[in-house]
Amino acid sequence: MKKLLFLFFLVLTINGYSQLFPNPATLSTGQGAIGTFDPIWLVSPWYTSSPPNPIGLTYTPALINNNCAPGSWVDPASLPAPVNNGNWITGNEADCANNTADGYRYFRLTLDLPPDCNGSSVAVNGNYILYLSGYVDNGITDVFVNGTSLGISGGSYSAGAQLNMTLPGPWVPGINYVDIQIYNIPNGSGNPYGLLLVANSTATANTDTDGDGISDINDLCPCEAGFANNGCPPTITPDTQICLGESTTIEVVTAGTFLWSTGETTGSIVVTPNVTTTYTCTITYPNSTQENLSSTVTILPSYNTTISQLICEGETYLFAGNTYNQTGNYSVINQTVNGCDSISNLNLTVNPIYTETVNQSICQGETVNFEGTSYSTAGTYQVTLNSSQGCDSVRILNLTVLNTSSSTLNVVECGQYSWNSQNYTTSGSYTFTTLNNNGCDSVAQLNLTIHPNNQVIIDTALCQGESYTNSGMTFNQTGNYTIALQTINGCDSTISINLIVYPIPVAPILTANQPECPGEELQLSAITALNSELFWQGPANFYSSNNPISVLASNSTIGSYLAFSIANGCVSDTSFISTSILNPDDFEGRDFPNVLTPNNDFINENFNLHEIFQSCLAYELRIFNRWGYIVYFQTNETDPFEGKTQDGLELTEGVYFYKLNYEGGQKNGFFHILR
Repeated sequence: MKKLLFLFFLVLTINGYSQLFPNPATLSTGQGAIGTFDPIWLVSPWYTSSPPNPIGLTYTPALINNNCAPGSWVDPASLPAPVNNGNWITGNEADCANNTADGYRYFRLTLDLPPDCNGSSVAVNGNYILYLSGYVDNGITDVFVNGTSLGISGGSYSAGAQLNMTLPGPWVPGINYVDIQIYNIPNGSGNPYGLLLVANSTATANTDTDGDGISDINDLCPCEAGFANNGCPPTITPDTQICLGESTTIEVVTAGTFLWSTGETTGSIVVTPNVTTTYTCTITYPNSTQENLSSTVTILPSYNTTISQLICEGETYLFAGNTYNQTGNYSVINQTVNGCDSISNLNLTVNPIYTETVNQSICQGETVNFEGTSYSTAGTYQVTLNSSQGCDSVRILNLTVLNTSSSTLNVVECGQYSWNSQNYTTSGSYTFTTLNNNGCDSVAQLNLTIHPNNQVIIDTALCQGESYTNSGMTFNQTGNYTIALQTINGCDSTISINLIVYPIPVAPILTANQPECPGEELQLSAITALNSELFWQGPANFYSSNNPISVLASNSTIGSYLAFSIANGCVSDTSFISTSILNPDDFEGRDFPNVLTPNNDFINENFNLHEIFQSCLAYELRIFNRWGYIVYFQTNETDPFEGKTQDGLELTEGVYFYKLNYEGGQKNGFFHILR
C-alpha cells in the first residue's frame, strides 16, 4: 500500500469568493460520509495489463471506504489538521477487502483552472505548482496530467510510507485532469486496495503562492493576494435597495484600517440616504497599501399619485374600495411591490346636466348643421348628448326657412357680351347673385352663346421656286398678307399670313487629301453656304454631318463621296469627289527584280521595294551569297540594297539569293548583280 498527498488549486466558489483557486485541503479524497460516492474523485475500470492513456476512458464516481484493511491502512483522522478531512476511496463494483482483481486502474481528479495564478499564466511550467502526498494499496505506477505521464511512482499504505511529489504543470486554462494509476496484486484469494490523497501539509505550509503572508494551507484564495485572515481579497456589501427613510448596513471584510466617504472609520457603517448614493471605503492594509471599494444604495420610490375624475350628477365613483358621489379630495395609503409607501389621491368633480335652446333662420335651399345632422325644413328639433364634462345635455333647435328669388336671360353674340359690368367671351351659363328683401339670394342666370370672331395667324416659310396657297390666293414672295372672310354665323374671320421665302444654298465645294498608304487618314472638307448644315455620304454606307471629316484609308473607305447643304430647310445641289490611296498595293501583285546594275548610271541602282511594289507594308529583306551567308539585311525603315554588304563593301558580280518576309506572306528567289 502507498501514501499520496497533493495540493490542488481548483476553481470553486468558497465563502462568497467565485472563480478562485481553493484551499488545497478541500481537495482530499473521500470528503463525505463513508459508503457514499466521492463528490470530486472518479475511478476507471480494472485493466489486467498496462492500461491505455487515461484520456478518453470511462469513469464513474469513486466510493468513500475506510473498511478495506482495518488496522493496516493509515487512519485519515490521525493526519495533522487541516488535511485530516479525507478518507480512503475505492471502486464500487466489488468488496475491496477481498479484491480478486489483478491489474491497474485510474483515480481521477478534475480541475477547472483560471488562466493565471497570481498574475502568471498557468500554461507556463512552474507558474502553478501542485504538492501531493498520499497513501496507496498496493502501489502507484504513474501520475498523468492531461494525459501526459510524469513518471512518478512508489508509495505504500502505512503511516510514514506516503509518496510526496510536486506537479509543476504546465496546465491549461479550463478543464484539467490528474489521473493516479495504481497497481494491485491479490494475495491468495483476495487483497485489499484503495487510495488516500490529502494536501502535503509540510510543503503547502511553507508555500505562499500569492505572497500575501498567509501560507497556502491556510489561504482560502492561494492565487490571489489578500489581507483578510482567510487570505482572500477584501469584500464589500453588494449594492442594495431601500425605501426612502429606511437605513441599511454596509460592511467591508478584510484586515487593515478603514476610511469611508462619510468620514467614519469602522469596518461597517449604517446609512440612511435620501437619494441613491454610492459609498466608498478606502482600505489601508497592514503593508500600508490602499484600495477603494464602493457600494451603491438605491432609494426605491414612494409614490404619491393624484387622479382627477369627473362624474355627472347622480353618478358614483369607486376609488380604493370606497364609493364617492360628492365633489371633494380623497386620499388612500397603500404599499408598492417593494414595500414602500404609495399614496393615491382622488380629486372628484360632480358636474351638472344642462339644457340649451337655439333659434336659427336660413334661406330656401340652405341647410344648417345641428349636432352632426343637417336640416333644411322649418321646424323644432331636439338632441340629447354628452356635455364637455361627459354629462347629458339637451339642445333644442327652432329653425325658420326664408324664401329666395331667380330670373333667366338667353343671349347669342359674336366675340363677347357685357353683363352686370363684366365681359364674357366664352359660351356658358353664368349667374349673378344679390340679396332680396328677406336677405336671401336673388339669382339671375345668363345662358350665353358666343360665336367667335376668328383670327388665324399663319407663320410659314418656303424655298425659292415654291408657292403657298390659302383660300384661293397664291403667294411666292416674302411678305405679310391678310385675307378677310366671314363665318357661317355672320362673325368676322381674318387670316394673317407671315411668309418667308428662303434662297436655295449653293452646292458645297469639296476637297480631299490622297493618303500615301492604307491605314493613314483620309481627310475631306467642304466650303458651304453661310448658316447651312452639311451632310456627307460615301462608301460602305458612310454618313456624317461633321465638317471636316476623317476616316482611315482602306479599300472599303476609298471611292466616291457626295455632300449637300441644307439651310432653312432648303437643300443645295449635290457635290461629288473621288478619293484614292497613292500606294495601295501589297507584295503579291508584282515580281521581284532579277537583275541589279549598281554602276552609278542612276538606273536600276538599288532595291527600293517601296517604289517597285507601291506598297507601304512593313517587310524584312535578307540577301544571301551563293554559300548561304547573309550579306545584307533591309527593312522598310533602312536604306535600300545597292549591291554592297552591310558594312558598305561592294559585292562581286554573280548570283545572289533573297528572302522577303512581310505581313501575310513571303517571297524567295535569286537575282544577278551586273556592273
